[in-house]
Amino acid sequence: MAPVVSTLRRQSHPFFSRAPFDITKTLPPVITPGSSYGQLMFESTLAFLDTKTGEDVNMKVKLQGYGSTATSLLEDKIYFLLGRVIALNAQTPPVFYFEQELTFPIADSEGYSISLANKAGCYGFGVVISKAEEKDDSSATSTFNNLLVKIRHTDYDVQTRNSVSLVVQYKVAGNRNLAKTFGLFQVGREVLISGYIAGYNIEQHMLQVNALSVSLSSGYSSSSAAVNAAEPSPVAGNRRRPI
Repeated sequence: MAPVVSTLRRQSHPFFSRAPFDITKTLPPVITPGSSYGQLMFESTLAFLDTKTGEDVNMKVKLQGYGSTATSLLEDKIYFLLGRVIALNAQTPPVFYFEQELTFPIADSEGYSISLANKAGCYGFGVVISKAEEKDDSSATSTFNNLLVKIRHTDYDVQTRNSVSLVVQYKVAGNRNLAKTFGLFQVGREVLISGYIAGYNIEQHMLQVNALSVSLSSGYSSSSAAVNAAEPSPVAGNRRRPI
């Protein structure tokens, strides 16, 4: 669900996600009398692995999207959804505002044995508000420090009809792939970061994300590269396999 047009005049840094969801409960929709379109709402869970026990943790979330009752999500079905996450740092379940056009059914809940934990990819712009290094104790053979970065995202909340901010903690691993990015994280700097949701800090009511990639949102760019880039030629037919 896209933000209201009037809010686009304000600076925003939405927290986007693509994830599988098991629909556990269908909530009453908000639909204008005489119309078949409106706000469709559901209950589901966001799954991630407990790093200490290795077991799945299912955190309650609410799903909301604008669409038709004829194409509504069904209870006890698993869907792959894309949308914006509003996870306020408070004792309230996160809300996932999904895009109805990009709903992809996966399977029935019953009999589905594949774990959905740590499959919630996320990405978005945000502003660094703090950072600190900590020793990584996940490996007995290698020693390095991870960088814990708190990033503030801002967005429009459809339910409250107000602009809101949410702080998310990102763990940037100090391994060979990401260690050189530590210097990019400066307090007050805007960054674009992607990863997957890997936990939740109960005391601070804050989502925890394992970062996979990061880049600055501004800097020098070259337009000549885009101009000189070869355009892909159209491929005839509707084959799904590459030719």
